[in-house]
Amino acid sequence: MSKTRIVLGWVLPCVVAASLATSLYRGSVLHANPKSDEECVDRLKTLHDLIQEVYVNDVESEKIYEGAAKGMLSQLDPFSEYFTPDEYKELQIDTTGEFGGLGIEISIEDTWLTVITPIEDTPAFRAGVLAGDRVIEIEGETTEGYTTTMAVKRLRGKPGTSVTITVFHKGSLAPEKITITRDIIKLKSIKGARFVDAEKTVGYVRVTSFQEDTTASFEKAVRDLHAKGAKAIVVDLRFNGGGLLDEAVSLVDLFIDEGVIVSTRGRLERENKVFKAKRTDDLPKVPLAVLVNDSSASASEIFAGAIRDHHRGVIVGSRTYGKGSVQTIIPFEEDDAAVKLTTAKYYTPSGECIHKERAARKWGIDPDIKVELTPAQMADLQKHRSTEDIVPNPDEKKDEDKFEDVQLLRAVDVLKALVALEGNK
Repeated sequence: MSKTRIVLGWVLPCVVAASLATSLYRGSVLHANPKSDEECVDRLKTLHDLIQEVYVNDVESEKIYEGAAKGMLSQLDPFSEYFTPDEYKELQIDTTGEFGGLGIEISIEDTWLTVITPIEDTPAFRAGVLAGDRVIEIEGETTEGYTTTMAVKRLRGKPGTSVTITVFHKGSLAPEKITITRDIIKLKSIKGARFVDAEKTVGYVRVTSFQEDTTASFEKAVRDLHAKGAKAIVVDLRFNGGGLLDEAVSLVDLFIDEGVIVSTRGRLERENKVFKAKRTDDLPKVPLAVLVNDSSASASEIFAGAIRDHHRGVIVGSRTYGKGSVQTIIPFEEDDAAVKLTTAKYYTPSGECIHKERAARKWGIDPDIKVELTPAQMADLQKHRSTEDIVPNPDEKKDEDKFEDVQLLRAVDVLKALVALEGNK
């Protein structure tokens, strides 16, 4: 092995017809309940030999071992993965800036391909793909057992071409087929900077992802709002699937004077790192609210966790996704294959691990003020994300076709109360 690189269900019934003729093969004996490493390796070798000797068709040994490697990695967590040489080549395609695709963040949950969030202003977003959707088919082929790499390979393609996916929306009883035309994905991480109350005291900025220019663009937007009279700020991280760790750290650094922002811990000493605040030109210390939901992941959770632990702002919305781990890509020089392994986990300044483990009862960032949305409200919120037709002031007259963002409304109410409290001091 050589260099490493760090990178941030529905069960379909199967009907079997006809009778099955079963015989007992006694040519090889498998070790019962192997315990040592040597016994486990011996069992794999015995299985390989058994397949080569008995299986009805000839099978290349390489395919058998690739399958074994993929199976081993899939047992660890949804993010660890084995890449064949061809898959590793695909992985190394440069996707910074622009790429052809649909615009969705995906993961594997309960063996099914699941949408963490559709990215704003992308084909998937416009076509109605929703956060939490289970993608059960791509072009009529089941995605059960898919890895994220397999899915990306099927979904990515030339701009202008289309792909049909079948999804189950949250709360839906029937699947929906959605045909999406691929396009060049141009990511704009800072959107919607404006005032969200009639008095123009509460400023609002939406962070859709953490990219190389996020902190600079965010700081410019917020300082502009302060210059126009903002006495409080809402940072909207809903549907933000994450991005660059450094940008999340530098964004937090705009709000706190000193202390730990996030730390990582792993089995190896080199994975143990601490990121601290170091800037001296912070943004004005006005009341702050951070909006999150169950599609706020990774870098978004780092930001929200640090703001919460440093008591710098109030977290409003619903519990975040729980993606708090670091993956390292380790290539094999001998055959150009590679593995992606989880090598560390993120910890908030208070020492809390936000990562969602299998069967975990607690994960992610729990908001200080919970405002849950129904699946229908979530769909409506997503539908209106690219518009400015949000009514933040409950006293304004609302037309029937206007959308009321109840989570934003709650955040604005809290901030206005805090502004009034500070004014009375």
